[in-house]
Amino acid sequence: MLDTILNSIVPVFFVIALGWFSGKKNIVSKEYKKAFADYVMMFSFPLHLFISSAKANPKTLLDIKVISSFALALMGLYVIAFIIQKHIFKYDSRKAAQGSMVCAFPNMAFMGIPVLTSLIGPEALISVAIGNIITSLFMIPITTIILESKNATASPMEIIKSSLINCIKKPLIIAPILGLLCSVFHITMPKVIAHSCELIGKSTSGVSLFSLGLIMASYTVVLSRQVCFNIFMKNILQPILMGGLIILFNLKGVMAKEILLLCAMPTATISTMFGLKYGVSEVESSSSAILGTIFSIVTLSLLISYIL
Repeated sequence: MLDTILNSIVPVFFVIALGWFSGKKNIVSKEYKKAFADYVMMFSFPLHLFISSAKANPKTLLDIKVISSFALALMGLYVIAFIIQKHIFKYDSRKAAQGSMVCAFPNMAFMGIPVLTSLIGPEALISVAIGNIITSLFMIPITTIILESKNATASPMEIIKSSLINCIKKPLIIAPILGLLCSVFHITMPKVIAHSCELIGKSTSGVSLFSLGLIMASYTVVLSRQVCFNIFMKNILQPILMGGLIILFNLKGVMAKEILLLCAMPTATISTMFGLKYGVSEVESSSSAILGTIFSIVTLSLLISYIL
């Protein structure tokens, strides 16, 4: 058991630390963090998802109970976090929405892939694809609408329409959908195409972790009430909520373990990007991502030892 935990966790944080060290010592300029992130989000990760979805069993991809429970864990915590921050912390809607995204958006792309593939194998990417579609169709558009509400010249419906169109056009949405179609209609890809996609897709884990370290090296860390709240909600409460939903929906097998592990991931890097883009809780968002990632060494190790 200890070997399993070490083999899945230590390599992940070693590569993150390597990226952080490279950024701090300016071996690799921190200015390249966006280029690395773009490479993962626009090319290697979508192709990785495409191949995995195309090879998957359609019943696994379209499992209503898995999709429903995962969506409730992600969006349910988002709503809970928003209500607490809006009505108890007395934050305005924009700050509450940004904080809710930090609390509820797991780092599926940069940490989920390497951890799950190490523990379960390449087939674990199916749960990542499902989670990515849920966040892209619901969490990202809702947060965008609220964050743009202050200076928006367009109507709420126009913002919703624009946000959904932008999300749907992204490779991270198109790729798993195309893969799903290949799976459902039993379309076999030529080996040369499959091997070409796999070649770049396999670079996702290493590059994503290195770029995460580079991103972490770019920001100042503070420990505040907001940061502690974010880390508690993301690293502790969300996996507990997901565990309860797994019991409620009577989910069993590998997929249940995958979505539970994904919910235990620290906050997604994209949540920090939103804070920077809209000028809302930038320091708190980046600090939550950095400290939450460090804290996840403990929480992920405990969870892995429990479920395996």
